[in-house]
Amino acid sequence: MKGGNRVGTASRPVTSLGRQVRLGTASLMTSSSDSDVFLDVEKLDLARYAKRPALGKVLCDYLLFHDQNPKKAAELCAEATRVNDFKDWWWKARLGKAYYRLGLYRLAEKQYKSSMKNRAMVSTTLELGKMYAHKLDEPNTALDLYRDALSNRFVNDLNILKNMARLHDILGMFSCFFAS
Repeated sequence: MKGGNRVGTASRPVTSLGRQVRLGTASLMTSSSDSDVFLDVEKLDLARYAKRPALGKVLCDYLLFHDQNPKKAAELCAEATRVNDFKDWWWKARLGKAYYRLGLYRLAEKQYKSSMKNRAMVSTTLELGKMYAHKLDEPNTALDLYRDALSNRFVNDLNILKNMARLHDILGMFSCFFAS
């Protein structure tokens, strides 16, 4: 096979873009020192991000899951909830998650319930049930929440059924599975 230096010839694979890609990924790499951070959260104007839903939600998840900074995430969620006239279920659920991570369980419960009033979601139901069962030591309240969710909103949802089964196992309530 004889080919020239043209694109699409069999003599040589195209690698002209490879160098730019490698330079781009190298610029994203961080050094091993802790002084270099990808995003300095302390300098961000959270009110500005609260007004931009797409960026605000990404930033909130970054703060909660990557940066492990529930305090800043709670500030962002509170501002975004206010901006959205307390009607957006997502911000309320994330505010509940931030409060949960901060150990403010009753405030988290309030936010989860408020989120479920706006829109009932399986994930919010599971988080509220987990909090009842493991943090507030109210497993029967969690079971009631799961039963209500299964009968009214999420019929035969496997995640809710699985969490109910785990709670029954923890409580030693095996007879409920064999009742007719």
